[in-house]
Amino acid sequence: MSKTENARRPRADAARNREKLLDAASAVVAETGELSLAAVAARAGVGIGTLYRHFPNRDALLAALYRNEVDRLHHAAVRLAKELPPFEALEKWLGGYATLMQMKYGMADAMRSAINSDAEIFTHSRVRLIGALSSLLKAAAAAGSIRGDADPDDVLLAVSASVSASRGRDDAVRKTERLLALVIDGLRYGAGKGIRADVAVPG
Repeated sequence: MSKTENARRPRADAARNREKLLDAASAVVAETGELSLAAVAARAGVGIGTLYRHFPNRDALLAALYRNEVDRLHHAAVRLAKELPPFEALEKWLGGYATLMQMKYGMADAMRSAINSDAEIFTHSRVRLIGALSSLLKAAAAAGSIRGDADPDDVLLAVSASVSASRGRDDAVRKTERLLALVIDGLRYGAGKGIRADVAVPG
């Protein structure tokens, strides 16, 4: 084996371990609502030392997890647009965004500390989410499935507010689903009437 191949293997192994750790962190948070570093390492099948080599503290892991979930949503928009009709792709994507917001609000204090430690994450997440949603809104509007004046920032805010308003309730998941359905119904209102030039979907 050449020196180049020897150098590539550790980098590839490190990339795989990082991906496994982020996948494990996502699963642990979804199941428990908490982020135990020991639980993440165990779930990923690596030692705690490997976790710390990639993420020196809990804030670093949380910030990376949030950034990774945003990137997944960004890529999901392209995949869903290929696999589903425009309205179904939009509906599925908004459900994924609601799940992301549930994670963010469910760990509010920890997420606030983590995100504050990564100043660029605000810009990164906003650009990625707005871009992904814009493409889905445009496609659904062009198909006549939703109104043509839906602003992606307004839609993200409405879904985020729906998740926030449902927190702490015994029926939080069901309430979020109902509020999300109302947001989607609002997008359908006036479908097929064309895009108003003054409030057209950006991008």
